[in-house]
Amino acid sequence: MITGRIPEVTIKFSEKPDLPTEGKKVTLEFQGENNVTVKAEVNRKTLKKRTARAEVSSA
Repeated sequence: MITGRIPEVTIKFSEKPDLPTEGKKVTLEFQGENNVTVKAEVNRKTLKKRTARAEVSSA
């Protein structure tokens, strides 16, 4: 658990994630090097907009 200020996290995907169609928040869970697990709760609509923008800019 991190105490103090809430950290900012930048997420980069190597492929488009499957987004749920329901619910206001999406919980993302990533496991990185050294078995470090990061969980983030993201607004579903914001995540959808960001992934759509990434598709347009990569085309």
